[in-house]
Amino acid sequence: MTRPFHWAAFCAALIGVSCAAPQPAPVTTPTEPETQTETAAKPVAAPPTKPSPPDQSARTTPKPKPAPPPTIKRADLIGLTDAELTKVLGRPAFKRVDDPAALWQYRGTRCILDLFLYADGPSYRVTHLELRSRAGGQAAGSPLRDREAARCLTDLLPAKKVKG
Repeated sequence: MTRPFHWAAFCAALIGVSCAAPQPAPVTTPTEPETQTETAAKPVAAPPTKPSPPDQSARTTPKPKPAPPPTIKRADLIGLTDAELTKVLGRPAFKRVDDPAALWQYRGTRCILDLFLYADGPSYRVTHLELRSRAGGQAAGSPLRDREAARCLTDLLPAKKVKG
């Protein structure tokens, strides 16, 4: 009967050894002396958290203001070539060429812009301009003051014109 007893002890030892947790192997770094060993440690990630709801102050932040509309001044037009002028204001409503001069006219809802260009090599260059009222509170054809001229020039920009 001793034989079954030894057999049972052998099975119990085998089960005990196979269920034991393995020990991590020591890790050595190449820059450290071989006498120092460390066990590898895995970083523990924090459990994910729900984002906190936005506070009321975030809802009341003002939206950024839109970019101001493009503007133009009289001085911006003086000295432009005919090609540059076309890029800024588009094609004129009226164009007359009497070499060495040319007259370009732009018509807006508020005013009329007359540009006087003179030959400068193969192109023409703006040397003078006149802004006049189209109608309204002033007599038609009267020169515009600075504030009215600024509004007139801004209205003549192609971005402001309604295409139809």
